[in-house]
Amino acid sequence: MTTVEAGIRFVHGDEELLASRAVAEVVAQARVAEPDCDIRDLPASAVRPGDLYDLLSPSLFGERRVVVLRDCQEAAKDLIDALLAYVADPAPEVSLIVVHSGGNRGKALVEGMRAARVRTVQCAKLTRAEERLDFINAMRVSTAKEAYRVGHRFGNRLLSGLVRQIFGRQFNDMLSGYKVLSRRFVKSFPAMSSGFETETELTVHALELRMPSTEIVVAYKERPPGSVSKLRTYSDGVQIMMLIARLVKDERPLHFFGFSGFILIVAAVLLSIPLLLTYLETGLVPRIPTAILSVALVIVGVLCVFVGLVLDMTTKTRREMKRLVYLSLPHLPLNTQDSE
Repeated sequence: MTTVEAGIRFVHGDEELLASRAVAEVVAQARVAEPDCDIRDLPASAVRPGDLYDLLSPSLFGERRVVVLRDCQEAAKDLIDALLAYVADPAPEVSLIVVHSGGNRGKALVEGMRAARVRTVQCAKLTRAEERLDFINAMRVSTAKEAYRVGHRFGNRLLSGLVRQIFGRQFNDMLSGYKVLSRRFVKSFPAMSSGFETETELTVHALELRMPSTEIVVAYKERPPGSVSKLRTYSDGVQIMMLIARLVKDERPLHFFGFSGFILIVAAVLLSIPLLLTYLETGLVPRIPTAILSVALVIVGVLCVFVGLVLDMTTKTRREMKRLVYLSLPHLPLNTQDSE
C-alpha cells in the first residue's frame, strides 16, 4: 500500500517546471494512498499566521492533509516566524510543502529551513539543452510471477538485448508501454508502426537521433482479476522481430547487407570446396549447376556488400538531416504554468 510521506518538504529554486513536479509528486502520493485526502494549495501572500495555524492543525477525523504554500519568498515576516516555529514541532498527520523561488527575498525562511535540516528539493534553472530530456523510458520491475505471462519476460529481455547490441546500450526494457515524450520528440517522430511494434520504433528513434534520454525504474504488478492482455505472445513477437530487422535494414544498411553478403559468400565457398577438390584430382568439374550457383552466390554477395556501402552513406546523410530538423524544434518554454 502506498503511504504519504509526512513532514515538511522545502522546494527551493526558480525552475517552475521542476518545482511543479516536486509538488505534484507529493500530492499524487497523497491521493493514491487516501483518495479523500485534504489538499490545500495557497499562495503565501494570502495566508496569515492565524490561518497557518488552522491549516496545519491535525484533522479531528484523523484524515491526512497536504498543505502547499507557494511563493513563500513573498511571505511576511510574521508568517515566516510562524512557519519556522511549526518546523520545530510539526504535526505527524500533515504534510507541508513550502515553495520558494530563490533569490534574496525571504532569505530568513531559506536559512531557517536549512538550519532545521528540512528535506530540500533544489530546482535550479535549467540552462543547458542536455538537461532537458526528450525521452524517458520506464523499466518495469516486479517480483510477482503473475505480472508477466509465460515467455514474456524472456522475450522482452531477448528483444531489448538485441536492440541494445545493434542501436546502443541504454534501455533495458524496450517493450515497456510507460514512456514520456517531449514536444520535440513527437514533432520529429514519423510513427510508421502500429500496435505493440510502436514501443520498439520509439526507442530506436530516440537512439538514432541521440536524444537526451534516461530510464527510470517503476513498480509493475499483475493484471487485475478479469482483465485480459491484448498481447499475442508469438504473433506479436514475430512482428516485433520483423520490425527490428526492417529498422536494421533502414538504419544500419551496412550491417544488414554486409552480413547478408558475407553469408552468401560463405555458402558459395562451402559449395565450391568439393568441386575444387574433384577438379584438383581429376581436372574435371562434374557438377556444373553447383559451380554456376557458387559463382552466382559470390557475385550476389559482393553486390550486397557494395549496396550496403552505398546505402550506409545515404543513411548517414538522411540521419544528419533528421537530427538537424529535430534540433531546430524549440523546447516548450519552461517559465510558463503547466496547463491542466
